[in-house]
Order: sequence, then C-alpha cells, then structure tokens
Amino acid sequence: MARKNKSTCAQALEAIQVKSNFDIKDKTYTQFSLDLFLSDSLSLRSKAVLLYLHSKPKDWQPRVYDIKKKFGWRDYAWSTVRKNLEQN
Repeated sequence: MARKNKSTCAQALEAIQVKSNFDIKDKTYTQFSLDLFLSDSLSLRSKAVLLYLHSKPKDWQPRVYDIKKKFGWRDYAWSTVRKNLEQN
C-alpha cells in the first residue's frame, strides 16, 4: 500500500511541475508564479504542500507518510489535498 501512495504522490508532483511555473535558482531559493498562489482553485493546504515539495532536493522521493507526518494530517486531510492538487 505504501508503494501505491508513493506512486500517487509522485504522479501528483509531476502534474504540478508541468502546470506550475517555477525556477530553482539554488538550494535555498525557489521562484514561483504569483498566479499559483493567488489562485482560488488551490486550497491553502495544497499551496503549503507545493511549497514543501519544492523545498526538497530534486532527487528527493516524496512519500505520503512523510507529508502527512510533516503537516500532522490523517488520511482524510491528505486525500482532500491530493484531490485538489490533481484537479488543478
């Protein structure tokens, strides 16, 4: 089951990377389009996950367990965020 969650999270991240306009300048600086954060279609939690995922090194493998633990979310909260990210 963890493998399925990892795959789902990785797929969501890939979809986000295609849709978002960002440049990673170095390890401590990331630039995002304001459209992403001014958008009403993304929830505040979804925006937090985007920031968290993009703060990690490029070779970092996202895992649902790690994200849920970082934000203190249970399954329902994560599934809501994941659906929101996949829809946008």
